[in-house]
Amino acid sequence: MDMSDVSQRQKKRAKRRRPVADADFKGFVREEPRWVPPEVHLRTRRALLTLKELGYYIYDVTQPLGLFSELKRTFVSRILVGKEGYTYKYLNLRMFGIPFEGAALDSHPNSRLREALRCLKRLNSTLRRRAEELRAQRGLGEEVSADFNVILINRMGSEDERDELQRKRSLKRDAELGNARVRVSWHADSSLVHFSTIAVYHLLNPEDEVSPQKANQRDYHWKVALRRQIDAEGPHAGRSRRAGNEDLSGGTRPRTASLGPSGSTYYMLGDFNHHHQHAVLAGACERISTTHRVGRSEGHQAQLVIDAARKVLATPKKCLKQWARESRMLDEVEFEWLRQWYIQGAQHAEQRLPFWGKYIEELEAIWRDLEDKEALKVGMLRNASRVIRGRRQQGALASFSRRERKHAEAVDQMGGSKAFAQMEEILRARQRKRDGWAARAADKLWEALPEEMRPLPLLFLQRGEGGNDGRQSASEEAREPPCLPISLAETIQAIQEQRITYEASEASSISTKTASRTPKVPKATKVPKVPKVPKTPKTPKPPKTPETLPATGRKATKKRKRGR
Repeated sequence: MDMSDVSQRQKKRAKRRRPVADADFKGFVREEPRWVPPEVHLRTRRALLTLKELGYYIYDVTQPLGLFSELKRTFVSRILVGKEGYTYKYLNLRMFGIPFEGAALDSHPNSRLREALRCLKRLNSTLRRRAEELRAQRGLGEEVSADFNVILINRMGSEDERDELQRKRSLKRDAELGNARVRVSWHADSSLVHFSTIAVYHLLNPEDEVSPQKANQRDYHWKVALRRQIDAEGPHAGRSRRAGNEDLSGGTRPRTASLGPSGSTYYMLGDFNHHHQHAVLAGACERISTTHRVGRSEGHQAQLVIDAARKVLATPKKCLKQWARESRMLDEVEFEWLRQWYIQGAQHAEQRLPFWGKYIEELEAIWRDLEDKEALKVGMLRNASRVIRGRRQQGALASFSRRERKHAEAVDQMGGSKAFAQMEEILRARQRKRDGWAARAADKLWEALPEEMRPLPLLFLQRGEGGNDGRQSASEEAREPPCLPISLAETIQAIQEQRITYEASEASSISTKTASRTPKVPKATKVPKVPKVPKTPKTPKPPKTPETLPATGRKATKKRKRGR
């Protein structure tokens, strides 16, 4: 055999296997199991198997394209653990984390669960320290955080473990990756702190009593695929796509890399997740991975959301901006938290109630308080509509209560018809979301799942069933605000009618005032004065001569006496 042919083939093979860590993928680092202490490997394996035995890995039902779109059940079963009260949202599903520290964990009755979660916290600390070392070695800035607060654990079963639902849906094949089967599709991790590091640790065949050091030569063909995708996530997420850039890859082709033997770890440092997507190519054996992330706190940590809601409720202002803040808070509590909790079924709730019961109760109480605020607003608009209609009738204002007149004044100060229009718009948007969630809960996909995985009834909403729609009689004036119904169609129609009445009465009132005014009599035009004729100047007297001058002295006096 010609050795030159062999060398050419080797060069071609090496070219096809270009390393991932080139200029385009320099933020990706893969490390062998030796970087994690053997004791941590052993405890982590036991912890992950304990979660499996206790049934904590659950398949998620997501809605990737939003409300009114198709539901998808994942090919991967998952659990979220981390700091207390943290959640992680992906594909329009909020995962409620189980804490790996804190008083709620210490008081949990299951000692095996307590031990497993504490072991995962130790792994989390180990990878955090290593991520900080890599950041320093590569000269990355302090903004590159590795303060991991959530761990998303993914379990991917072997081929012969697929259930009926999985057998109906075959794994996707990706043309960019040589028609390889994809277990986790292309994506960039979302809901993370910008520029934060992501660490992924994985075990292959975790039930094998083989240490990672002895399993180094076993290759189960699990791989990660990487591709450049400018502005995939981060502070400018989607900017390049919105700008119309057709080539978001920068001319870079996707690459694949082996995930390595059991116990290996890979890191995505700095802004790697901002400008790259990754996918997981299916292997032949069971794989469990722990993904360590710096999740966002705002909007994703329960206590922060509760504190923000209480602050909104404590604000005494009555203005359109405050109305909007209260309505946004109500929508967040209902659609981003409570409905997300109930949609995930009895098994999910039972496992998490010891850690989440107090938060869910608090959120439900906040929802009721905010709903009371909404009912008060509807009542204010109804009263304002009636009062302004009564202003046209002589003596009618006396029949309205002081409370009704105050409501009318408040609505007038908020812009009158603007208040009606804003409330109508808010309720229409809320009704559409409720319709979308009702359709989500009634999807046929749930019929293929076990009973304990199907949505729970929305108990917190039953308080509003049969409430008023804003059409109370003039004599009705309850001290406690009545509940609004869950279906807001009649309430919206009532507000629309009240707005029309208010605008018509307001226009009529303005025109009546204009017509009743006595027109001012214009002042008579003054006749211009005739200019005075200038006086004729007097003829100057001739100057006096010495003969004409009067005499002076004694002689003059004698002459004047004689003249008398």
